Formats: sequence, structure tokens, C-alpha cells
Amino acid sequence: MGQGDQCIFCQLINNPDQLMLVGETDNFYAWLDINPRAKGHTMVVPKEHIETLLDFGPELYQEAMNLTREVIEKAKKGLDADGASITINIEEAGGQMMEHAYIQI
Repeated sequence: MGQGDQCIFCQLINNPDQLMLVGETDNFYAWLDINPRAKGHTMVVPKEHIETLLDFGPELYQEAMNLTREVIEKAKKGLDADGASITINIEEAGGQMMEHAYIQI
């Protein structure tokens, strides 16, 4: 999948009302996954089409990590979660399922 109309994440980002948002920054959305692997399964996704985490500059990376931490803190408080798992897949060989960067919590 590619940019724009082809990218599922870009389609979702263009219609944010359909997202179950749990957090947002200037450059990222955090939404509940529609097919959760666990209670509170959340995706942190850049609003701009960026292919992998390796394409983030230092400030964007820090913003993503801050939002990731915020989501985990919300899960610990709101869902009484005992812990969390963070998954970052980079490129197809590394398990990345689409050509738009994302962090799974």
C-alpha cells in the first residue's frame, strides 16, 4: 500500500471522526485498534504519511514516545492494566504490515 488514497491509515486520518481516539498530539493520533489483540490495544500513528519509524527526526520520535507513554499511563489508570507491551515493526521483513509508520501498545 502506498500514500494517500491507497494507504488505510491515511484514509482513517482523513476521517478522524471514525477513530476511537485515546490521545492526540500535533503530529500523531493514538486510537484503539478495531481488532484488538488485547484490552486497550492502541495504535500510535503519524498524521502525515511517513513510511517507518526510521524516517522520524529526533523531535518527531520524542513526540511519538511521549504519546506512547501517555497511552500506557491511561491504560494503567483506566483499565487497571498491570503492564504494557510496545511493538514497533520496521519494514516488511521486520513485520511491518503497511507502509505507514505505527507503534502498537
